[in-house]
Amino acid sequence: MTVVSPAPARHRPARSRRRPSAPQLLLAAGVVASLVVCIYTVRDGWFGVDAYNYFADRGGLRGEHTSVWAPYGGHWEPVVIGVYLVIWKFVGFSSYLPYVLPAILTHLAICVLMFGILRRLGHQEWLSLSVVWLLLFYGAAGEAYTSDAPVALTSALALGLGALFVLLGGDSRRREVTATALLLLALGCSVTSVVAIALVAIYLVGVRRLRTAALAGGIPTACFMVWFAVSGRTGGRGSFGVDLLLEIPAAVWKAVTVPLGDVSGMAGAGVTLTLVVTLATLISPEPTPAQRAVALAGLAAALLQLTLSAVANASTVGAGLEDAVTVGRYRYIVLVCLLPAVAVTVQWGLRRFTTVTAGQSRLVAALLAVAVLVASTIHGLADLRGARNFNVAVGQHYKDVLFGSVAAMDLGEKMLYFEGIVFMNGHDIEKLARPEAREHFPEDFRPTADQRFTAESALFVGVRDETMDLPAPAGVSSEDFTKPLSNKFGCRSYTSTSMTPLITMTSFEGGQIAVTSDSSTIRTRLTRDDLSSEPKAWAVTAGEPVYIATSAQLAQLDIAFDSGGTFRICRA
Repeated sequence: MTVVSPAPARHRPARSRRRPSAPQLLLAAGVVASLVVCIYTVRDGWFGVDAYNYFADRGGLRGEHTSVWAPYGGHWEPVVIGVYLVIWKFVGFSSYLPYVLPAILTHLAICVLMFGILRRLGHQEWLSLSVVWLLLFYGAAGEAYTSDAPVALTSALALGLGALFVLLGGDSRRREVTATALLLLALGCSVTSVVAIALVAIYLVGVRRLRTAALAGGIPTACFMVWFAVSGRTGGRGSFGVDLLLEIPAAVWKAVTVPLGDVSGMAGAGVTLTLVVTLATLISPEPTPAQRAVALAGLAAALLQLTLSAVANASTVGAGLEDAVTVGRYRYIVLVCLLPAVAVTVQWGLRRFTTVTAGQSRLVAALLAVAVLVASTIHGLADLRGARNFNVAVGQHYKDVLFGSVAAMDLGEKMLYFEGIVFMNGHDIEKLARPEAREHFPEDFRPTADQRFTAESALFVGVRDETMDLPAPAGVSSEDFTKPLSNKFGCRSYTSTSMTPLITMTSFEGGQIAVTSDSSTIRTRLTRDDLSSEPKAWAVTAGEPVYIATSAQLAQLDIAFDSGGTFRICRA
């Protein structure tokens, strides 16, 4: 019997696992630190108005809802809305963190992707880390990653950076398809996808990869144009005149200089730094063709983002156009787009410095870089605290209005005003305050009296040129007319003794009066017990009857007019 010995096993050389470098470890530590800081920052946060619309009108509640093809605020957002609705199904209003966590993780992903992009472009690791660190703790733009709504913009940009990262890895059909798929997915996040497509396409043209540019840039662009032609063109924010159009270039220039000024911490440095970065990108002999192409693509993408933002906001902000395009979310996107150009500038500066000093002052350069990054981090954390305080204050007000509306509607009070504060849509609040939405509220949900009053002041007082179908008030009184106001039904004329007469309307179960006067502005203030709202101004047409009402129960409504003369007051 022949015994066959087993063949000797082939020993393959073990793959040497490359240990993370010091810059990579420091980046990982920075990402973890940023995550902890962000979670701590958002602990008292609350939703903005966008989420309310997703929950109320995009499938979060049973019944009819707006089509997934329809734009929201000019954006097409099925991907973002889908993420919100999945979280809504399982979390509801019981916690804010799950909704803002995607924004935080997107910010961290952008930082990691940017590091990878700079490395694939051939920049040194320490340089790449230093440039990305400016973004990691960019507190002046903290709104972009410590509140939920801006994730629609940042997620589109992150997908664009992912496409760029893939394409920088080589030229293959597989990479082309992957990049195209990422940009198509970005289309479902927001119009910032157009910026992402431009970033990738301009780079590809710059390095003469024209076929890839036609595929990765052309297909998503064609899809966007089809959506815009079918649905997107109907979802803008209004029209504007030529005078505002002429203001856009100046507003864009001022806005593009803000982010570098922010991270430097030096007042007024933004213009100088932006000019230096732009000139270095254009004239420096140091960068490779790919480095220069990405840097120029980033500059173009930043300008495109601000132009789109200015056009979208022109009709609502008028002379305040500049402020509308320097909000945190836009600053963030601009800084991300500028970082490749910043890397080119720093690379050029370091090589010039090394040449001048014959390589003897590298330690000085390193210490200077550390000092700049530490100062930028401290400055960024201080800015982030300011952003947090603002977000908490605004979010708390939205929360109070929603919770208070639940309490008011449970008592049978009728919502009268639907435009709300800072773009708040009262129709969304009304849907979410109905009993059928109560399953999404926490089990220990107990609206307070203060929250109810806040909601009543914001949405349960109305001034219109048509009736709000409320009964006559319990009483009306004033000391600013030649005779006491009658509490009988019907209409009567009165002559004021003041140029700014005040009428107080008492509401037991809601009430309404109609007034005809020479006033063009009416101010109302709701009071109950020791609670009093801020005065609210309403524009009205002089000489035409106007209905003034509140559905708030057991309250008083003070009504101030900006003109005296003869008043016709109807109580019916």
